Parts: sequence; structure tokens; C-alpha cells
Amino acid sequence: MQRNFAALIVAFTAALMSVGAHAHNPAENAKAGDMASLVDQSNLVFLGTAAKVEYRNARGTTKGEGLIPYTVVTYRIVKVLRGKAPGDVITMRMIGGPDGTGRFLTVSGVPIIQAGDQDLFFVGDTSDASCPLVYCERGRFRILDDRVYDTFGSPVRSVSKATVLSRGTPPKAFRSVRFPAPTFDQLMKNPAVAEQLKTERMSIDVARRRYEAEAPKFVEFAGTFTRPKSSADAQGKERYSAQDEKVVAMPLSEFLAETQRLATLSKRRPAEVKSIDPKAEIMVAKIAAVVPQKIEPRRLKAQADDEAKAYEQNEFNPVIRK
Repeated sequence: MQRNFAALIVAFTAALMSVGAHAHNPAENAKAGDMASLVDQSNLVFLGTAAKVEYRNARGTTKGEGLIPYTVVTYRIVKVLRGKAPGDVITMRMIGGPDGTGRFLTVSGVPIIQAGDQDLFFVGDTSDASCPLVYCERGRFRILDDRVYDTFGSPVRSVSKATVLSRGTPPKAFRSVRFPAPTFDQLMKNPAVAEQLKTERMSIDVARRRYEAEAPKFVEFAGTFTRPKSSADAQGKERYSAQDEKVVAMPLSEFLAETQRLATLSKRRPAEVKSIDPKAEIMVAKIAAVVPQKIEPRRLKAQADDEAKAYEQNEFNPVIRK
């Protein structure tokens, strides 16, 4: 039976780029369910709809590092609950997405945004090189049919003592994501694809005709959203019971009311939040090793001897240095 060439190419290239690194400190997950902390650390909290999603590449700062895809999203703001919005829309940037050659980058801890998504965002700093949200993916709550779901798509059951309680099976709408499929010319910039064509002993002209005739417009990934590892499940996979399937998510109106209440309790004044320039050069975050200051044992010993002498001269009373 003849294989579907386009499906073969797309399936092959879609799996080429995937990382499990965290864009933010994993320790932040401990605070992620604390709505009071989430609100307090936010400079802008808004309800909105993803009106436009674009993909751009940045060049890595390390020698030999290739293109790093970024997703540039523009949200139409529906309601502001904290801070001041830069206008009716806001444009932000998050690491991850297609690189234009058939490869796709996903980063653990960074949400994947699709056009048309409805979200409640807790924005920290739009100039952040990887993710503008407070606690990154945990600063996003998804909205569907006026009900609230957490960043993984699980229904939010309640907010008890400023702690978000969520669990359950994500609705079908949240169980997959899709990216635009690359054109044939874009695909041929991927060395792995060119190598595969040699293996298949297929000419460029034949490959182009078959790809353009058979390739889908989008590449879809199922089962993208998974919870991080927990004490309840060492494999890091969420386990659902039959009861979880029947969970009804918290009404959006109630969740917004609680968010607004917590915003009034915050004593921290929100900083100004600006939209990014979608055409500006993307500056990839640089990671620099910090060399610890060298400790001089002799100097420490001399300092200790001086303090002991002063302590004795002061009749063994504490010595306060100015």
C-alpha cells in the first residue's frame, strides 16, 4: 500500500523539536494555586480573546544554537480587573511555536496560545524574554462557555480561602493544539527532510507535487496539556475518575468577582504594562554563570581576632560597629 507522503513528512518533522525545560522556576508552582499571590504579583489582570497569533524566530545567543521560535499574540481586551491596559488590545510574546521549517518548539511551563482562545491573564512583565505572565502558564485561566478552567484545561471547581481548586477531564476543545503547516520551500530548509527525501529516493519535483497536493493546512497535536509531577502521581500524568467527567466548571462571573475582590486587597501598586512591538528584534535571554566571590581564610581569621579583642576590651558586652 502506498504511503501518504505529506502525512509522512508532517508527522516526521512535527516531532523534531520538543524540549522539557522550564522557562520559569519550577518552585513557583507551589504558589501558583494561591490567587492572592497571583493577583498581588500581577501588573495587569484582564479577560480577553486572542484576536491574532503570529510566529517569529530569534537567533540563539550560544554558538551553534539555531532558530528559536516565538509566538506573538494580540488579545482584544474585554474586561480589566487590575492595573491599566495599554488600550483596547495588548500584544505579548511567548517562547515556542513553529520555526517555519516544519519543526515545532514547545517549552514546559509556557502556555500554547491559539487564535480565538478566551483567557483570563495575570500579566507580570511583557518585556520578559520567555513569558509575560506571573508564574508563566499558571497565570492563565481558560474560558469556555462562560466557565473557567485552569491552564491544563481542568475545570476550576472553586476558590477556597484564595486557593484555586481544580480537577477533572479537560473538554474536547482543550485536548489538542494545531500549527500552520509549512510550505514545501520552507520544509526544504530543514536538513532532516532533505535527508529523508534521499532515503526515499524521491526527486524534489515529485516531492513538491505530492506535498502540495496532499499536505494539510494545519498540523495538529493531541494530548498536549499535562500536569507537572506531583506526590499523587510520580509519572506526572493526571488521573481522572468517572466522577471527574461530570465536574462542572466554576461560572466565569463568580471567578471574576473573586479576582476583583482579591485585587482590592492588594497593597502593591501595579506597574505600567505596555504592548510589545511585534516587529521588534527578539532578544533571547542570556544565561551567565556567576563566579562566587573567593573567600580569604586569613582575612576572616584576622577579622575574627579583631572582633574578639574589641569584645574583651568592652568588658564582654556586645560591640556595635557603625
